[in-house]
Amino acid sequence: MSNEFTNKSGSRQPESLCTTCVSGHVVSGYQETHQITICHLPSEPLVIRFPVRLCTDYRDRRKPSLNDMKEVAHVLVRGQRGKQVGFVTPDQYREMETENDD
Repeated sequence: MSNEFTNKSGSRQPESLCTTCVSGHVVSGYQETHQITICHLPSEPLVIRFPVRLCTDYRDRRKPSLNDMKEVAHVLVRGQRGKQVGFVTPDQYREMETENDD
């Protein structure tokens, strides 16, 4: 995936990582020079005055977190006597676990 975009004049310019970062807050005006970028990662919000090419704390907001994926994942249940083999939703799996604990 390229981190570049084409501006109105057709020239390629680097896109700041902050535009897709979980911690970035970008406000753009009508002119290309009207842009404010704030990073909320440090304890105090930090104003960034240039397009960011590399950041050691970058987390892509377009990709789900591990916890987000666990919430929607289906679990493959192995067959036991009298039970079917197959996928179950997380809620069904939790219900099965509580039944087994009893």
